[in-house]
Amino acid sequence: MGETIDRNSEDDLTRRCARIEQENEFLNSQFANLKQELREVKNTQQGSAVAEFKKLTKAGLDPIGEMMAETEAQVQTIAEIHQFVSDFRDKRITIKDFMKGPSIFQQMQQVSPEEILRELFSQF
Repeated sequence: MGETIDRNSEDDLTRRCARIEQENEFLNSQFANLKQELREVKNTQQGSAVAEFKKLTKAGLDPIGEMMAETEAQVQTIAEIHQFVSDFRDKRITIKDFMKGPSIFQQMQQVSPEEILRELFSQF
């Protein structure tokens, strides 16, 4: 009734739909590949370490801060032992004091084995 139908517009619409469907399939394929890669990464040692870190952080713990504090304590212990040996070398302490050992070891001997075990297992 006087209107002309543009056949090119119908073909154009069909082509657009086909192109969008192809892009959608490609994106779905990429998404599936990324999900698989993520699963594989989570199963590595680094992935499990990250997961454990997230759990501890969520529980309100600071695992890195705790490791730093532990490392600093170990460095302090080694520094005290070094100073103790240096004092003996420089004749600032007697052989009797040297045989007693550094004060850090004397403090450790005062701790009972039960306390050491309790502290060890409290970390788990």
